[in-house]
Amino acid sequence: MSAATDGGSHDVELATYRAATDPSQLQTQIIRAIVSLVSSRSIEDIKPNSPGVSRSNVSRLWKEVGHKFVCELRGKDWGAQSW
Repeated sequence: MSAATDGGSHDVELATYRAATDPSQLQTQIIRAIVSLVSSRSIEDIKPNSPGVSRSNVSRLWKEVGHKFVCELRGKDWGAQSW
């Protein structure tokens, strides 16, 4: 709470609270974990007590955004790589 100029008070939204409750932040973290080869079944272990980290939700999220990563891989010029 913060004091208002009229002597009353009002709630102030903290940027940290807004970031912590933003579902897109959690989704970004889940995608980063999967791209880093964390099993979708292990996301619950990494983010316990977070909404939307059940295996079915993580799988659904990966279905929605995973195609972007696959398209990036397919579009890369792998001939330029030195293995």
